[in-house]
Amino acid sequence: MRKAIIHIGLEKTGSTFIQDFFFQNQQAIKQHGLYYSRCLTGKNHARLVLLGQEDEGKPNKIHHWVGLEPEAVPAANRDWLKEVQAEESNGLTFWASSEFLSSLLHKRENCIQFLDNLRVVFDEVSIVLFVRKQDDLLLSRYSTSVLDGNHKPLTFGKAPREIDVVAIIEKWAGVVPPEHFYVLPYFADSKPRELIDTFLGRTTGIEPAPSRFEWPEGEVNPRLTFSGLEAIRRINERRGSIPKEKRREALALLADQTRHEQKFTLSDEKLGEASEKFAAINEEISRALPSADRDRFLLPARHQTSANGYDPKLVEQLEAAITTLIYT
Repeated sequence: MRKAIIHIGLEKTGSTFIQDFFFQNQQAIKQHGLYYSRCLTGKNHARLVLLGQEDEGKPNKIHHWVGLEPEAVPAANRDWLKEVQAEESNGLTFWASSEFLSSLLHKRENCIQFLDNLRVVFDEVSIVLFVRKQDDLLLSRYSTSVLDGNHKPLTFGKAPREIDVVAIIEKWAGVVPPEHFYVLPYFADSKPRELIDTFLGRTTGIEPAPSRFEWPEGEVNPRLTFSGLEAIRRINERRGSIPKEKRREALALLADQTRHEQKFTLSDEKLGEASEKFAAINEEISRALPSADRDRFLLPARHQTSANGYDPKLVEQLEAAITTLIYT
């Protein structure tokens, strides 16, 4: 029997760290009965999204990344699945990951098509979804949206479908048998090793041995500081978004010059409003989790709040420095 475990996100729940970890530990994960297929490219296996988008008429970012026109996708999927089928698994379980599977397979029919394609090769397909409280998710995503060019202030409106946690859970729960659908908690204070312990321990039943693994550097879901975020927001508003080829340098500059500042968050008042607004939704999300995780999941996030916000002088300096970086 051939098996597959597919990690589908959500975004902003440590997906990049998980992908880095598995990429660095392709040999070590065999101890947990998993294998890293040679048919997978890179760390984020976004190509898998096309297994559920064979009826897509308009090209999207996945088509552009993979270099396929929509009409070529069905044949390309068949060829890719043949490659996976021909690969020797040695009794191990196929593993892959992309948060775009939860954000871009919008309809139930997309999820069914995705699973049906995988079942051409695999007798058993399990889906792993890390979830987060809806208000925490919106707050975390705001920094990313500013990096992508947003210049509007943060608002807590209706969650966009890409991160509508309840809708995503319901969609996948409707097409995956309960025993093969792992809904796992991402806590606001999650540490890297806890994330991996949860993933491997819950899906393979084998307790991870941390000393056997290589651990990626960096934080899980690092956020910008108050002044760093405001500097980029102003640049977006006045000059347009920072070019992608300059973003790494811009972020390095911000990290160096704002290391003394706390990360961006909300005031106690705003946090209270957001928690109250999404309380019923968070309660509904928690019911999809194992019972042992529910109480901790619903605990108020331990945000460090600040009445001062950003430093106006520092923001001006950062804006000038990044502007110079962009135009040199």
